[in-house]
Amino acid sequence: MKSYDTSEVAELSGLTAAQVRTIARDKLIGRRLRGRYRFGFQDLVMARTAQRLLRGGVKLSVVRRALRALADVEQEELQSTAVRVRSEGREVVVEDHGKAFNVESGQGMLDFSVGGVAERLAPKVIDLKSARVDEVTADEWYDVGCDLESSNMIEQARAAYERSLEAAPSHADAHVNLGRLDALDGKTKLAEKHYRQALQAVPEHALAWYNLGVLLEDSKQPADAIDAYKAAVAADPDLAEAHYNLAMLLEASDRNSAFRHLSAYKRLRSTRG
Repeated sequence: MKSYDTSEVAELSGLTAAQVRTIARDKLIGRRLRGRYRFGFQDLVMARTAQRLLRGGVKLSVVRRALRALADVEQEELQSTAVRVRSEGREVVVEDHGKAFNVESGQGMLDFSVGGVAERLAPKVIDLKSARVDEVTADEWYDVGCDLESSNMIEQARAAYERSLEAAPSHADAHVNLGRLDALDGKTKLAEKHYRQALQAVPEHALAWYNLGVLLEDSKQPADAIDAYKAAVAADPDLAEAHYNLAMLLEASDRNSAFRHLSAYKRLRSTRG
């Protein structure tokens, strides 16, 4: 994932660099690497949320408590419209699917979803990326796409992956991620095209083989799916899901191989804890 420094977070969120460092020292956002703070897209969303609270008249000490409450919300839920921050008189409340976290002594009148903050922030991330260097690399666009996708900014993520391919048409990971988004949209032909383009660039790309196997299996092409899954586990013997799917497809025709792949799947799952 793309990481951002303190000045970039300040520019994107509207906070001062000192305010960014204050909430980072509380370990509410970011992480410290080699003496410097680094931040991801989720951290940017939290910083922007903090800025909106401060702009509404909420004291920094209360904002920090609000961020602690948000830190308890599951990451996959954080960007949804069900997670809201509001101010009622001097009370700041964080709501998660109807469950309220009362945050002490705020001021101002606010009511906004964290997901809305993320959606408004996404174009700024892309704008900053474009302006930061004369020529944005394919890897950088791919990293931006991953950040946006992780926060459910799917269309913005798709645009970033496409920009990655404009910079490097053979960028295998961008093809894989675009293929997966196309598959989720039911665009199976486009998805297959992206997976195969990824494999032309990187013939041993395990995830491309695995995703292609899923697509072929869903398209009722079990023999081709078996070949794709076999290529996936050959490229990455630790790809547990490919072992499992192979075991299921081979159960009727090759029980010994099916048992072997199922055993590999169970072993790999157990090592994940």
